[in-house]
Amino acid sequence: GGERRQHHMGSDGKKKRLTIGGIVAHIVENIVVAGLPDPTACLGEVDRIDEMVLLVTNDSHDLLRRIARVRRILSAHRSSLFRKERFLKQFTSPALRATFISGFTAEQYRHTLGEVYHVAERLEAARDVLTQANSNFVSHISLQVAQVSNHMNVKMKALSQVATVCLPLNIITGLFGMNVTVPYNSTEYPGTLWPFFTVVGSMVCLLLIGIPFIWRSMQEKQRTAMSSLDG
Repeated sequence: GGERRQHHMGSDGKKKRLTIGGIVAHIVENIVVAGLPDPTACLGEVDRIDEMVLLVTNDSHDLLRRIARVRRILSAHRSSLFRKERFLKQFTSPALRATFISGFTAEQYRHTLGEVYHVAERLEAARDVLTQANSNFVSHISLQVAQVSNHMNVKMKALSQVATVCLPLNIITGLFGMNVTVPYNSTEYPGTLWPFFTVVGSMVCLLLIGIPFIWRSMQEKQRTAMSSLDG
C-alpha cells in the first residue's frame, strides 16, 4: 500500500496536508503560546505606581519596594521570552529550513514568533513607563529636598542678618569692657591708653592678615564649584 495521508480544513476553507512538520509546528506553537506570560497584571501595577509617584509624601519605602518587585517580574518575563524567541528562531534558521521539520511550516513559526514579539513589546512598554515613573519619583524627592534646603537657607539668611547687626555691638561692648583704661573713662580710672590701643591694633593686624586667607579660600571654593558644574 501507498503512504497514508491525512487532511484537515484550514481557516480559508481549503484542505491542507497534515505533515510531520505541521504536527511539530502545532505542538511547538501550543507549548510556546501556553507558556507566554500575561503582562496585564504588570501593566496594571505599573499604572498604579505611575499614579502614586506624585502623591507620595513620607512613605516612600513602600513605593520603592513595589517598583523593585515589578522590575524583578518584568525581568523574569523578559528572560523567559528571550528563551522562547531563541528557541523559535532555530526552526526558522537556514540549517532547518530545508528539512521536513521546518521546510513548509516556517510561516507558522514566524507567526508564533510574532506573538512572542507582541508580548515582549508590551513588557518593554511597561518597563519604559516604570522607568519614567521612577525618574519622576526621584525628581519629586529632589524637589522636596530643594524646598527644605531653600527653607533652611531663608532661616540662615535671617540669622546672618541678625549676626551682622549684633557683631559690631558685641565688638564695641567687648572693647570698652576690657580691664584697661579706655577712652571716655580716663577721669574715673586715670592712666595711659596704650594698653587699649595695643589690643585694638593687634585685633586690626590679625584682621588684615586673615582677610587674604579668607578671600583665597572663597575663590578656591568658587573655582571648585564652577569646575564641578562644567564637568
